[in-house]
Amino acid sequence: MNHLKLNKHLLLLLIAFVFQTKTIAQEAYLDPETEKWGLIDEDSNYILEPKYDKMFAPEEGFFIVVTNNKYGFIDLTGKEILAPKYNEIFSPKDGFFVIRIGHKHGVIDQNGKEIVSPKYDEVYVFQDGLAIVILNGKWGLINTSGKQITPLKYDKIYGVKEDFSMVVLNNKTGFVDRSGKEIVQPKYDDAFGFDKGVAIVGNKDKWGLINAKGKEITPLKYDKIFGLEENISQVTLNGKSGYLDTTGKEVIPLKYDIIYAFEGDYAPASIGNKWGLINRKGDVIIPFKYDSMTCFCGERVEVELNGETFSLNIKGERID
Repeated sequence: MNHLKLNKHLLLLLIAFVFQTKTIAQEAYLDPETEKWGLIDEDSNYILEPKYDKMFAPEEGFFIVVTNNKYGFIDLTGKEILAPKYNEIFSPKDGFFVIRIGHKHGVIDQNGKEIVSPKYDEVYVFQDGLAIVILNGKWGLINTSGKQITPLKYDKIYGVKEDFSMVVLNNKTGFVDRSGKEIVQPKYDDAFGFDKGVAIVGNKDKWGLINAKGKEITPLKYDKIFGLEENISQVTLNGKSGYLDTTGKEVIPLKYDIIYAFEGDYAPASIGNKWGLINRKGDVIIPFKYDSMTCFCGERVEVELNGETFSLNIKGERID
């Protein structure tokens, strides 16, 4: 055997070894002579004689296999669930595989049954029981039965978040629920996905909140709304900052020039050039008299006053 052939065989054995470390009892094995893939057990006994051209690392209890450029899959025991027949099979998600024949995509289940025949230009993997599909540039949603629950009419759809998917049509954004019903027709210039039952929406650079019924719980008047920090969102209006809760109520008034993100129950804030400490209810914990403040909340607050730097406890008492 010449050196090139020996090196090739050593490389194949190394690939097999690396692949084997990815599984537990059933290990993918590449025969260095035939260059075919099979399965062996932990004692190196064949579970499945090497016969496949390719075998991908197992996901969700299955190996995707390839023969003559056709894709199928087997289970961890080596049982062939689906003989290679598709041009491509993508990694499974939640028990479903996206498949491709030519330029069209469909869906099969873990038994190899076609849930959706290859008819879409694109199919995204299932997320929380729904998958995004695209045909002729238009987007829609299907469920795990393969039923199309929205018409193929949207310009874009984002993944499910808290039972709602954000949809875009003619540069306007709305939301559909898990049944495909539009709870908010596309009418906003921009939006962010639901979090704890509320979503941020905006028109003409003004922002507000909607609830899970699609009702606006604040007017669209804020210059900025930031993501939730444990059920409250920082908002700014005319250069002043405060906080809203998930009902849209202003729980911390918009009177602060700067509010840093809460660490635990506390956040440094400034009014003019003076800094103090507030809690999540908007109570002033440390008065606004310091030139700067850094919060190591739950432990101490480092402040500067008249050129002197020192630390306070959360009660505002000097501790060094």
